[in-house]
Amino acid sequence: MRFSFGTTEDAKEVLRLLELESYKGDLRIIFTRRDDPVNSLLMENDAAVTGVIRDSEDRVVATISVIPRVMYIGGELKNVAYITGFKRDHSYKNMINWKEVFARLDETGDYDVCICCFVGDNESVIKMLTKRRERLPYAIPVCKMDAFIINPKVKVKNPHPELQFSQVTASDEKEVISFVNEHGKRHDLFHKLDSVSDVKGLKAEDFYCLKRDGRVVAAAAIWNRQDVKQYILKECRGKMKLVRLLNPLLSALGYITIQPDNTKVNLAYVSFMEAENDDPELYTSLFCGIKEAAMGTYESVIVGTVVGTSKYAAFKKIRGLTFSHNIAQIAMNSINNKLPTDINGENADIEAALL
Repeated sequence: MRFSFGTTEDAKEVLRLLELESYKGDLRIIFTRRDDPVNSLLMENDAAVTGVIRDSEDRVVATISVIPRVMYIGGELKNVAYITGFKRDHSYKNMINWKEVFARLDETGDYDVCICCFVGDNESVIKMLTKRRERLPYAIPVCKMDAFIINPKVKVKNPHPELQFSQVTASDEKEVISFVNEHGKRHDLFHKLDSVSDVKGLKAEDFYCLKRDGRVVAAAAIWNRQDVKQYILKECRGKMKLVRLLNPLLSALGYITIQPDNTKVNLAYVSFMEAENDDPELYTSLFCGIKEAAMGTYESVIVGTVVGTSKYAAFKKIRGLTFSHNIAQIAMNSINNKLPTDINGENADIEAALL
């Protein structure tokens, strides 16, 4: 085994590994970073790194990446290593020295904590990561997150039609961003957002808000991330083939449009969504405006919510597709002697667009 930090020259092989697996079910969907996953991460953070593991024949057999984040945990800002792209070629049967790999990754930043996200039905990865070994990193489950993919045409009753919905303007940008950050930082794993410049690729004009008597009570962004990451419908199987034949009718009724095989799903993330007192009705009312703003531009929007929260309560009632994820902390004390951080998963609010 030979470890190195990947460059754009490794992009083709890294992409091959990223696309080896898909979400299970009649809709075979893959999450990917075409055409250059190494550069894709740098578009999110200039300090992102991609680790590449080669065999004796110089073939790439595994990959793992780290994107630095600054997140609130326990009300304090922490340097977080978000570990992603953790893939291995199943045809490679030899051992990989994962302790060396994680140690090399840990050296790239002064991280307080490491987190990762993996698909809920990926039992092999879950089993591998949560098996505690004395001299190796191991995973500590933090929370579960559901990603809801929703057609903007879906019918949703607005519980607060009297509130004013609008896109952020130069005059209220500071107020809206301050509102989102102040409410978000009360939750663990919320990304620092003192200004839009804290998040690479995010723009002020992406934000929309709800106001009551001129005061912001809820806000979120419609964030197009298709330049750095994509959902690809690789294959439609079983009964979903029949459903796809009814696309025009079902789409008009607010169901998800099923694209042809091997096409990119045209979607945007509903990001940095916060509401006064975490009120589910305000989340619902804000979404009523968001979906109208997204209609005609995006075929779907994706909302990530931690299971069990008030935001989850609002969106689990809305028709759409649901993909489950597990958020975990990677304990690195066997490498850097830093004890695991106490993360309150029941009070987490992690941004799906940054996973």
